Amino acid sequence: YRAYTLKDFEKDADGRCVKFSFMNKVSERAIRRTSINSLSDLTKIVSTSSLTEAIESDDSNLLLTEHKEKISPTTLRTGVFAVVESLDDFANPSSFASTMKKFSSSSQSPVNVLYVIVKAGFTGESETDALAEKCEQIVDSLSTEMEASGVRRISFLLDQKSEGEIQEQMSPAVLTYRCPNYREESLYRNIFPSQVYHLDLNR
Repeated sequence: YRAYTLKDFEKDADGRCVKFSFMNKVSERAIRRTSINSLSDLTKIVSTSSLTEAIESDDSNLLLTEHKEKISPTTLRTGVFAVVESLDDFANPSSFASTMKKFSSSSQSPVNVLYVIVKAGFTGESETDALAEKCEQIVDSLSTEMEASGVRRISFLLDQKSEGEIQEQMSPAVLTYRCPNYREESLYRNIFPSQVYHLDLNR
């Protein structure tokens, strides 16, 4: 499932960084948020004029919600996946500067996203809080540069190893930090950020 409309992407020669351009799928969001009780309701929704009204109403509602600043569906956004061996490698000045070069300097509201895939594993949920705190410290020290690059949110994907003698396949831990203060959204921990809205967790 694609939460966005992908426009293009490019990968570095070493395969450790992928840059992609995308746009919001606002029409889908508008349909999802609009009450549909009959076939006639659905017909009205998919008509051009009704869909436009639904989109405008939905975008207005987003302005009332913290962290959900309106982003036009015509805004071209940039996303970057960066693969690092450890959190310390990501925080390395030269490594971080190289990642930030993937973004264009931006004077507009932050619209870009950064995903950091950390290969060094950790054991289970017992270490998650400590890792979240370390990630927040790193993000806080780099927040000025990220803001200048228009980074709206940064998510760390960390390899989890199961606790105990039996080794089970574990999903990666997901820690997301969003502007303006780049603090962790703990409510969304371990949920891929582009899929959060499906759960309506703010209700």
